[in-house]
Amino acid sequence: MAEILYANGALEARVPAKGKRFTLEELQAIVGGYIGIFQLPDHRFMVLGEESALADLPLNRAASELVTSQHVDIVGDVLVCRRAEL
Repeated sequence: MAEILYANGALEARVPAKGKRFTLEELQAIVGGYIGIFQLPDHRFMVLGEESALADLPLNRAASELVTSQHVDIVGDVLVCRRAEL
């Protein structure tokens, strides 16, 4: 099951609305625009807003902790899911 990690610290379990995979529209609605996707060290995937940093969104501490080895700060809301859900 996928999880939305909100920048405000909230967490929400999420399943694709129409079957086994999230639609592009669902992903864009979660992150607030164009999406970027990258693989996490635990082989899950993080879907984030491609232009979130430009929008001056708040730091997402939980998402940033998932990628600490890469020394990046993630901002805005993100979705963490398995490859099969993309």
